[in-house]
Amino acid sequence: MKIFLQIVKKSTYPILAITLVSLVGCAAAVKQSSNGPEPIVTNPQKGAGSIAVTLTASSEVKNNDDWKSFFNEWQSAIPDAATDQNATAVVADDDTSIPSSAKILIRIKVNEFRYVSTTKRYLFGIITGNADMNIEADFLALPSMQLLGSKNISTTSHTLEGIFSAVTPKQVETVSKLLIQDAQGYTSAN
Repeated sequence: MKIFLQIVKKSTYPILAITLVSLVGCAAAVKQSSNGPEPIVTNPQKGAGSIAVTLTASSEVKNNDDWKSFFNEWQSAIPDAATDQNATAVVADDDTSIPSSAKILIRIKVNEFRYVSTTKRYLFGIITGNADMNIEADFLALPSMQLLGSKNISTTSHTLEGIFSAVTPKQVETVSKLLIQDAQGYTSAN
């Protein structure tokens, strides 16, 4: 019995390690297309300064039961992405609440989304369906509101990735990093 318990104990380490590694999740699959000039790649140590972000959507999209959760993901992810890239960013309610210190406005229009939380994915697996979103992002110089560039971005998870596919929080985090990086490029071009 003692030998059996030692074997079981030793065999659980690889299973535990595999489980922990797979909980990290897959990267979000992002498709993007740009309209207008591409942002200039900058030195992230320099930082972009202050960035403001607004989220808009049709009333149909905002009436989605998960809109508040989706919006909250952006409110959390945008400042974190900016901090990671030596910038500051705030999600403003609308154009009238943009801080005067902001140099760039990222105006995000949410065309559609399907919110899937990490908890929901782990509890219910692939039957929760795919998380996805489709957005348009305009980059505007402040205070002039000059359009610097636009980008269409879509993300989706795939049921083939199982419970570890990139759900909405991971997708929003990934897209936030891309948008802040682009904002830095537009800032250095001004």
